[in-house]
Amino acid sequence: MQDASFALKDLLGIVRRRKLQLIVPAVVLFAITVTVAFVLPPVYQSTATILIVQQDIPQDLVRSTITSYADQRIRIIQQRIMTSANLTKVMDQYGLYKDMRKSKPLQEVLDYMRRHIFLDMVSAQVLDPRSGQTKKANIAFKLSFESENPAIAQKIANELVNLYLNENIKTRVEQAADTAGFLTDEVQRAQQRLDDIEAKIADFKQKHGAELPDLDKVNLNATERVRQNLADVRQQQQADREKMIFLRSQLAVTDPQLPVASGSKGLAMSPKERLRALEDQYTILAARYAADYPDVVTVRNQIEALRAQVGGGADVGLIEKRLADVKAQLAQARQRYSEDHPDVKRLERAEKEVEAELAKARQASKSSPAAQAAPNNPAYIQLQAQLQALKIELQTLGQRESDLVSLLSRYERRLTQAPEVERAYRALVREHETANAEFQQLKAKQNDALLSQALERDRKGERFVLLEPPVLPVVPDKPNRLAIVILGLVMSLGAGAGTVTAAEFMDSTVRGVQGVIAVLGAAPLATVPFIDTEPPAPPSRTTKWVLFGGVMAAGLLALLGLIYFLYGPLDVFWYVLLRKLGL
Repeated sequence: MQDASFALKDLLGIVRRRKLQLIVPAVVLFAITVTVAFVLPPVYQSTATILIVQQDIPQDLVRSTITSYADQRIRIIQQRIMTSANLTKVMDQYGLYKDMRKSKPLQEVLDYMRRHIFLDMVSAQVLDPRSGQTKKANIAFKLSFESENPAIAQKIANELVNLYLNENIKTRVEQAADTAGFLTDEVQRAQQRLDDIEAKIADFKQKHGAELPDLDKVNLNATERVRQNLADVRQQQQADREKMIFLRSQLAVTDPQLPVASGSKGLAMSPKERLRALEDQYTILAARYAADYPDVVTVRNQIEALRAQVGGGADVGLIEKRLADVKAQLAQARQRYSEDHPDVKRLERAEKEVEAELAKARQASKSSPAAQAAPNNPAYIQLQAQLQALKIELQTLGQRESDLVSLLSRYERRLTQAPEVERAYRALVREHETANAEFQQLKAKQNDALLSQALERDRKGERFVLLEPPVLPVVPDKPNRLAIVILGLVMSLGAGAGTVTAAEFMDSTVRGVQGVIAVLGAAPLATVPFIDTEPPAPPSRTTKWVLFGGVMAAGLLALLGLIYFLYGPLDVFWYVLLRKLGL
């Protein structure tokens, strides 16, 4: 307790000894601080609040193509507006920083202007309708501008607000238009690709229309029908050939001329009938005897004489009939006897002779057909007509067979090529389906983009709404004079205390008991108190002026402080005072 009293006593002694070193630096620094606080020019800030309004139409009905967040879009707009061209245009329009522009580069002036433009986001806790949870979202932002002139601050803030609002509309409309244009181009390209694929499919169908997978059953049924028709035609041809053989055999035994009556003996035989009878007889004899047998020679000579009489060569049909009879006899003989039997050998010789005679007769009939009289036997004529009809029918059936064979080959080729054609066709169909699906997706996106474009064009989407326009500031935003004065007071007291402390540490004078103990290392036996026998000297003129100046400065500062805190800013008070004085 005694040490504490001695420490307090020493401290008071230091204050008494160095009161001027304490007061003068504190008063001077405080006066400078107050002067600076009231001399600094006022800076006014004009602020506008812009609300971020969601689109009017629900997103479930019309979805906007603008997917960026509001704060991100605001920062992008800020970068576009803060370009040198835009700020230079604003400075030229309102005559900003004329003196500064004369003495400093333009880029430095632009940076100074950018430092006085402020953008602050306003956030709030909102309920997300999709997740049902609350989250922090930006619902508005504040745009401010600082200037020493309150009117300029308001005008520039208002100009910036217009730039932000217009740039937001322009950006959204352009982005929606770009999206719609891009999707329109993509739809056109998809449409062209789809048309090209459809043209390929049409060309493919034209080349392979009959071999498409959808016609497999048709081709198969058609093939079966053609095969059945071909079998019927061939069966009809076989029947007609058999009938033709029968008619030829009938024609061979039918005399083309009617017989002539000859007296009491009835019908006499015509030379041709006689020739035919001899040929039949010759066939029988030739089958029984050798070629040089007398009866065979006699009948052969008679036949040659009659042929010369009736004209023309041998009757091919009759020879064919004889050949058929010889072959029939030979077949029966071979069934009865061996190959070495005389009858078999004889009939083989007869067969060869009749074949040679038939070949000779056919060659003779081709080279010089015999001039025969027109047949007048109705039976012969009817057989000829039936035979001719059969020939024509066989020709027709032959052409029909050829057509059916060609048609069958074509159908079979279709069935053979069907798997390869189906593979190529399925590839084209898949390509068409993919292209069509892509086209439909792009078409739907294009429709959404066009709706979004209309939404932005009619200003029904998310937009910026001016909630609070910038007003003319009355109270300056800077400087905070009270804070400067308080800070100056604290700093001035600290400066005075620091000056006293420094002077005390630099002074080596021994004072008090503690000083003696510190120097001698032992306590004194007794202490004699200080006895002031001289009256105090009057203060010097310098001291008086210093004290007077300090008091006047303190009074002036107190007066200015009262005016500022009770009336308003000093510049406003000064302008009002000058107006009232008429100056």
